[in-house]
Amino acid sequence: STLLELSHIFNPDMGLWQPSPNNPEEMEISPASGVFVDNHLELFRFFGKILGKALFDSQLISGRFSPYMVKHLLGWPMSLEDLQYLDGTYHNSLTQLMQLDQDGDDLSSLYLNFTVTQSAAGSSTTEELIPNGTNVELTNENLVKYLEESLKHRVFTRIRLQLKELLIGFTEVIPEQLLVVFDVHELALLLSGPTSINLE
Repeated sequence: STLLELSHIFNPDMGLWQPSPNNPEEMEISPASGVFVDNHLELFRFFGKILGKALFDSQLISGRFSPYMVKHLLGWPMSLEDLQYLDGTYHNSLTQLMQLDQDGDDLSSLYLNFTVTQSAAGSSTTEELIPNGTNVELTNENLVKYLEESLKHRVFTRIRLQLKELLIGFTEVIPEQLLVVFDVHELALLLSGPTSINLE
């Protein structure tokens, strides 16, 4: 296979992609891409087409996706376990909450609510995980909901606009029904060549 050089697109300085917290060699969509590039959504759709064309032509791309991005291309659901390969620190904080709940501790004593603080482009913003999340206290009773919404925000909500355009471009070239024969490992191999991916 020939190699399609895309390092300039994956360059974090361009603002469209950023390194995965767990592995700087793997790239994920930057939630702040719109701050850096005005036409970022058009570029993500165009990149999706490039990606589809590379796969169609059996060309490897020079960049490497975070495994959860490959899951998005396949349309696979995400689980809390996926977070440990994407963002180990965030995964650990959520599993600690689960452990506290199992130990019988009162989660309301932590004074957490249904919000998440996100750092991007040199500033921090607080986003609500659910409507009116600022006023919804985390308790043992709503922990499962909190975990679900935290996962959804980390792997989908914060990049939903960019992801939608990427997938539209990609599936314009590679119909979704052609992808069902591949798993995460196989599609990652077809896109970027051999590597060790630890995502089941």
